[in-house]
Amino acid sequence: MARYEDRDRDGGTYNHDPSAGSGGGGGGGGGYDKRGGGGGGGERDGPYNRGRPLHRRPVTDYGASVGKWMMKRRMNWRGQSIDFLRPAPGFIVDLLPPAAYLENPASSLPTKHIHASLNKIKHPINVVKWTPEGRRLLTGSSSGEFTLWNGMGFNFETIMQAHDCAIRVCQYSHSGDWLLSGDQDGTVKYWQPNFNNVKVLDAHKEPIRDLSFSPTDAKFVTASDDGTLKIWNFNEGVEERALTGHGWDVKSVDWHPTKGLIVSGSKDHLVKLWDPRTSRCLTTLHGHKNTISKSLFQPTRGDLLATCARDQTCRIFDLRAMKDFCVLRGHEKDISTLAWHPIHPALISTGGSDGALNHYLLDESPQGVNASHTSSTIIHPAASIPFAHEYAIWSMEYHPLGHILCSGSNDRITRFWTRPRPAMMSEINEMNPIYAPFFGMAGVASAMIFSSMGAAYGTAKAGIAISGIGTFKSELIMKSLISVIMSGIIAVYGLVIAVLIAGDLGRKESSYSLFSGIVHLAAGLSVGLTGLAAGYAIGLVGNAPVPDLGSPQLSARDVFVGKVFILIFGEVVGLYGLMVGLILNIKIWR
Repeated sequence: MARYEDRDRDGGTYNHDPSAGSGGGGGGGGGYDKRGGGGGGGERDGPYNRGRPLHRRPVTDYGASVGKWMMKRRMNWRGQSIDFLRPAPGFIVDLLPPAAYLENPASSLPTKHIHASLNKIKHPINVVKWTPEGRRLLTGSSSGEFTLWNGMGFNFETIMQAHDCAIRVCQYSHSGDWLLSGDQDGTVKYWQPNFNNVKVLDAHKEPIRDLSFSPTDAKFVTASDDGTLKIWNFNEGVEERALTGHGWDVKSVDWHPTKGLIVSGSKDHLVKLWDPRTSRCLTTLHGHKNTISKSLFQPTRGDLLATCARDQTCRIFDLRAMKDFCVLRGHEKDISTLAWHPIHPALISTGGSDGALNHYLLDESPQGVNASHTSSTIIHPAASIPFAHEYAIWSMEYHPLGHILCSGSNDRITRFWTRPRPAMMSEINEMNPIYAPFFGMAGVASAMIFSSMGAAYGTAKAGIAISGIGTFKSELIMKSLISVIMSGIIAVYGLVIAVLIAGDLGRKESSYSLFSGIVHLAAGLSVGLTGLAAGYAIGLVGNAPVPDLGSPQLSARDVFVGKVFILIFGEVVGLYGLMVGLILNIKIWR
């Protein structure tokens, strides 16, 4: 499938599939459009731009799907269920918003990567936050900058210096009229929707890790590394009370969406629930064995509480019973953040410190019982993206309509994920057959076997020559070792390619394509067979002078210089194979 490269206004480049627009358009509306990804946004081949290449950009215009859903709701006023979507790419135009599939949260799993956005001057992305209307995405970086990205075309819009140090948290009010941001110095800033800064608070002396608005937006709470939580009067900007009780840094805080209840997670491994009116700790939840990374109330119903920690687990607590009823497993490293789906209460996503992204369905059948002191069940990911980012994922948030998930990472990239289009899984199975890793394994074997055969042959034949030289000219033994050294280098060439291929096999074991397997086989054969030829040449050259060493007209000293040049050019053949193998391996990464 053809791929195109676009360049945004801020200098970032990215590759994408032209069908990504249909996937995003399906996630939020519209089918594939020749003008652009999903119903607009591309360049037309008009009379003023003939001959210019068309740069197609993925677009997620959700207007068409929302309109179609509203029509279906009027026609199905008696409550008939929504028609099932046929598993074929042509029916992407019939895909409705996630709110139309309330009984099927699996249809909203954001497993398709649609776009990657990055600034010209790259910094780690600490915060991602959708604007209340969902038209733009706001990111906060470690440089203290706000960056706005278009929520449909994903192109760069504007950038501004918001703080003097790293931005740690951003939060919109429930009304959407205000934005609060906290930074590494403990400062909180008030922002209007047009990003006009109207107030600055010196809230804490240590970095602010999290903040949250009350249901009425009259107050907000902040969490800091100084071990305290503070409740503030929003209008007056004054501290009302401090919540103390944690024995270490407070890493997360959230205010219940409808009730007077605050949850906090700390580095002391504890999750505490607070009464904001009395500053009293209501209860302490003991479930994690390491630092709490994030704690969030369920936004739709508010009956559940999700917490994730650096013990590689995420726990779901039932507030009515005050205990965890399930444990989410599947991460190999620490879990750094999580996000609830805004429409489906049973869908939750987690991001790991290794860049992994997992999606869980809480209404799935349990797959085991937790071995800890609680009897909570274990739930494994419904969908997993092992290498969504290269480094830790610091922040994630769903679009208000639920069709796009955005993630910000320490790899300085903001990525957008959407629902897969119909029949996408069948296409993946065709492109990634079960026998595809066989070709990769054959490439590993070819690289090592053939290069080792060449190295062994060259070493053996050169050894015979060295033995003969030692009989007549013992002082030339060390000089003659050049043949053995060059033979050994050939085996190193094969080892390098074999290790690279084996690493890719482990990295892509869940989605290893047939193309990758064939390219890996070609890389292994290129370095293996050229290494075999080079070893054969080195062995013959290294052994050639031995029969004539007894002749008074010929000595090893006479042929040494010429022999070195011949060995070098024989070695270059294997080096050419290594270069081709490296280039082929880089093709797969790109």
